[in-house]
Amino acid sequence: MSRTNKAGFKVRAVLVILLAVLVTGCSSALRVVEKPVMVERQRLIVPEIQPVEQIPLEWIVITRYNFEAKVREAEERGSQIVLFALTPDGYQNLSINVAEMRRFVVQQRSTLAAYREYYENPPEPPKQSEIKKDKPFWKFW
Repeated sequence: MSRTNKAGFKVRAVLVILLAVLVTGCSSALRVVEKPVMVERQRLIVPEIQPVEQIPLEWIVITRYNFEAKVREAEERGSQIVLFALTPDGYQNLSINVAEMRRFVVQQRSTLAAYREYYENPPEPPKQSEIKKDKPFWKFW
């Protein structure tokens, strides 16, 4: 045999041995086993609801005896008289208060709905079909 054949034979022999070690080394790998673990629910974080802030109203009672006096008072202040027996500012404050109450009710409803959803529908444990079987980590299917 010539020197080049001996060198080529040695290189091939080393490559075959190295390849055999790599292939057999992967076959003895540890197996990954996934087990479901039940975890306590975390505390539900719901934003704090803002309290209702109402603007004070000024009610005016109008009778046939004080009508002209109330009209003069309103004219002196530069206000208008409305049929609801409120000054315009009082009526605006009443509208704001009603809107504020509506906002409060909507927030309360959404908070109650969040609590109801959270506590009445507990999380389902994983199904057996979702639990992965004991298989080597290098297999993806």
